[in-house]
Amino acid sequence: MKILFTGFNGFNNTSKVIIDKINNDKLLFNNSYKEIDNQLVNSNVEDYELIIMLGLRSNLKRSIRLEVNSLLNDELVATNINYCNVKKYFNGNGISCIVNDKPTNYLCNYAYHKVLQKNRNAIFIHVPELKNIKDLDKLINLISN
Repeated sequence: MKILFTGFNGFNNTSKVIIDKINNDKLLFNNSYKEIDNQLVNSNVEDYELIIMLGLRSNLKRSIRLEVNSLLNDELVATNINYCNVKKYFNGNGISCIVNDKPTNYLCNYAYHKVLQKNRNAIFIHVPELKNIKDLDKLINLISN
């Protein structure tokens, strides 16, 4: 299966730390709306069977959060991924996972929306700050498998 992993650049950004440790196709977004647009113009996200997107959510403490849709300019776009199965997968392997269906207005939502417009086989996972992750290696293993 052809899988793309995405995250965001930034010093100690959990998504970047995780993405850097995954041996697969990856895309690290720059932290700018314009840069995300530029990066996606030059990417081939529509060619992937699965896109796993990661972003940092600092208010998460001991869980990860699945985003099931994105909202931009009154356009709501939902993932085709069975997020209930993804939630069961993480919870069943000892990583607390919650589901969110209310998109935010931040950079993560923007990137997710732009990707979902090209390929709905994408799921966005918000991860906590590094200091709030009990077992980083386990999380990386679960995300990459």
